[in-house]
Amino acid sequence: GFGLWLLALAAPALAQTPVHWSLKVSPAGPVKPGATLTATATAAIDAGWHVYSLTQGPGGPRALEITLPKSPVFAPGGTPTSGDPIRAFDPNFNMETEYYEDAVAITIPVTVLKTAGGGPAKLAIDVSFQTCNERLCLPPATERLVVNVEVLGPRGKVQGAPEVQGAGSAGAGTEDRKSTRL
Repeated sequence: GFGLWLLALAAPALAQTPVHWSLKVSPAGPVKPGATLTATATAAIDAGWHVYSLTQGPGGPRALEITLPKSPVFAPGGTPTSGDPIRAFDPNFNMETEYYEDAVAITIPVTVLKTAGGGPAKLAIDVSFQTCNERLCLPPATERLVVNVEVLGPRGKVQGAPEVQGAGSAGAGTEDRKSTRL
């Protein structure tokens, strides 16, 4: 009775994350095969929480990691970058850490393969991250962000993001050896 009701109430709260990701791409219009796009993954971070940086050193929290799943349309175009993180002692790990509060934007260069056919394509980017507040840390999570891109050229079939089960859940895509870590 009561225990099941309480568990049903708690389950949605456990599934929520204090980090809310979005993805946009520039240029927004159709792109030619061989062109380079700039994808921007943006995290809105709830008050009191933080996400560790791309350059967070080993021995503590999980560093932010960007991967591009293998695709017939897109390939990594360079190293992802972000603004300077806050550097401070973190009592959760008893060490100096690098993190972002409130928001962070990660710029991700992406190349449209010269062999890409024309038509709609889905650009997928996996963002792996860990988030903590001053008292606790959530387990590392991976979210797949997807945006539609129109590729110029002879029409082909819909291309792009591979199908993923459990996208947006902790650990999704972390064992995908066909991804390219950026």
